[in-house]
Amino acid sequence: MPRKLNTFVSFLLAFALVPAANAQTQEKRDATTRTPQATTKRGTIGKRAAADAARARRNALEAVAVLREVAEAARSFDDLYESVSTQANAAYVLWPHDEQTARAILRRAWEAATAPGAEDKARGLGTFDDPREDARDAL
Repeated sequence: MPRKLNTFVSFLLAFALVPAANAQTQEKRDATTRTPQATTKRGTIGKRAAADAARARRNALEAVAVLREVAEAARSFDDLYESVSTQANAAYVLWPHDEQTARAILRRAWEAATAPGAEDKARGLGTFDDPREDARDAL
C-alpha cells in the first residue's frame, strides 16, 4: 500500500472512533444529571437515547474490529517502515478501547523493527527517491 493510503486509512479509522467515544461520554453525563422527575418522563426520548447508545456501542465495537484487522494486515506490508507505522497508528487509536490488544500490536511492531535484517526491509524510512517528491509530501 502506498504511504499516503496507509496514513489516510489510519486517520479515517481514528476519526471513526471519535463519535462513538463522544456518545458514550454524553450518555454518562446524562445519567449523572438526571433528576428523579426526569427518569419518570423518559418515554420515547429515553428509548431513542437508549437506541442511540446501543448504536454507538455497536459502532465502537465495529471500529475496534476494523483496527485489529488493519494492524494484522499491516504486518504483511513489504515496506517495514509503512508496516510499523500503520501498526503503531492502529495501536494508538485502539489503546483507549482495548489496551491489551494495543500492547500486543505495539510489541509485534517493535519486534519487526528490531529483528535482524530489518534495516534491509525499510525502503528509505518512508522517504521518496526524488527530493522534490519529499517536499511535495511534506506540504
